[in-house]
Amino acid sequence: MRTRASWVKSRGDYQATADVLFTNPSRRRTEENRGVNVTTSRRHDDDTSALSRARLLAQRNETALVLPKGPRMSVSFQRTFARSDRTDGNPNTSRGLGVDGPDFARLMQTPDGAIVMLTESSVPRLRTEVPLQFGKALIATGNQVAGFPGSYGVWLKKVGSGWRLVFNNEPDAWGSQHDPKFDAAEIELSHSDGHAAARPFAVAIVPDGAARGRLVILWGPHEWTADFVTSSRTIP
Repeated sequence: MRTRASWVKSRGDYQATADVLFTNPSRRRTEENRGVNVTTSRRHDDDTSALSRARLLAQRNETALVLPKGPRMSVSFQRTFARSDRTDGNPNTSRGLGVDGPDFARLMQTPDGAIVMLTESSVPRLRTEVPLQFGKALIATGNQVAGFPGSYGVWLKKVGSGWRLVFNNEPDAWGSQHDPKFDAAEIELSHSDGHAAARPFAVAIVPDGAARGRLVILWGPHEWTADFVTSSRTIP
């Protein structure tokens, strides 16, 4: 079965549209996924990017935005599995960040000035091919290797009665292993609640113009947002 739809985003005079095709995924194994204990002969220069991406998306969701001139930004974050979906039998696979988990239960008890700890997930990971400006904070490219996209871990932080978002130079950290020595920037977040209470943790990058967007983090009834613009600035 195939279903076609159109995705439309409107804000003010700006409107973005995209055609969407929903298809039933094939269960046929590919050359990149032959199964357990099946050997594969590879050359040193073989392109394994498809296999790496398949493995990434088996455990993480991704939200991405591609700008008109080509630069791409994305945030990957832990997938949340219902108990009925867990058929792999691997006790080390994270269940993710549902509202029935211990991390969500501790969310609103986060101490003032503390990072929100995620014991069942790695930290969400931002990757950007263009510098992003959140207010006065510049999220630059090249923070890991000069000339390459920027890569950051992003952490929620409770500050007084509000919330902030911390960009950290360790994008592959586990969600309970924040090291403030590697913090690169910190921005204010807008927060609202009263949304659908059952939503698992998720992140979205929402376009708001040719060079503008909004970063949205949601978890249960809570929603945090921050607006950004793309920047031509480089690392100081």
